[in-house]
Amino acid sequence: MVASASPIPPIDLAQMAAEQLRDPKVAELRKQPGALKLKEVNLGGCNLLCDVSTSRPRPIVPPLWTKTIFEAIHNLSHPGHKPTTRAISARYVWPGLKREVKNMVRACHSCQASKIGRHTKTALNLFDPQDRRFGDIHVDLLGPFPPSEGCTYLFTIIDRFTRWPEAVPIQNAEATTCARALLRNWIARFGVPDSITSDQGPQFTSSLWRELHNVLGCCPKHTMAYHPQSNGMVERFHRSLKAALKARLLGPGWMDELPIVLLGIRSTWKEDLDAAPALLTYGTNLRVPGDFFPSTSAERI
Repeated sequence: MVASASPIPPIDLAQMAAEQLRDPKVAELRKQPGALKLKEVNLGGCNLLCDVSTSRPRPIVPPLWTKTIFEAIHNLSHPGHKPTTRAISARYVWPGLKREVKNMVRACHSCQASKIGRHTKTALNLFDPQDRRFGDIHVDLLGPFPPSEGCTYLFTIIDRFTRWPEAVPIQNAEATTCARALLRNWIARFGVPDSITSDQGPQFTSSLWRELHNVLGCCPKHTMAYHPQSNGMVERFHRSLKAALKARLLGPGWMDELPIVLLGIRSTWKEDLDAAPALLTYGTNLRVPGDFFPSTSAERI
């Protein structure tokens, strides 16, 4: 395992419970809980003070632990302050959480070094609305990267309805390699889509790629040449993926960081969907580092 620029810190429940008993702000909150409904909840042999007014208990985080909690959630894929705040507030609570999380995201050195202030605009009316999972997928290539475990490219796939993403490490950008990655990492899991959208790269206009569509019985679609904005959903995913990998890396071993980054992206709430891709795909949210209580029926679809 390579060293990470954004390690996920461990959360010691016993130490947090002890700090809850010592901290004067937590003591004040016990006296004046406001809208919170406070209760001692046993977790891992420790009694943690939690807010139980929501669908699952949320531990009260003492000031000494807010940075640790922030890093455990944010460092998965380094999302912006809105999804980070939503992810943390669904699991924890402390006074001034929204303001503090916003400031910590702004001060995140890895985010500052890896993100750029450019936004891809999707062409209007290019694609018909999609109303079911896995009916229409978009594929693309990302790379080349510095070699990591023999791989230099990522074959990316994203479902238009759920936004569930896959990023498959591959050794080259040949059509055969891309077709194999699609079959093994998407078709075998989610079935055959109605259509597959790609750019007009040589891999996706080859006779092999056309034959693959014929065998599967799905419709190929191509975006406009030299106009990546027409596949804006993929471009946004690529931008988030590259920024998250860069934020987490200290060396060239991006293969080690890729699974954690994908977990973060799949678990991150999307404002336009009002859900995370994982929720729309599996009907429940994925458990991530820092999750000590299971999701409830209120968090499932």
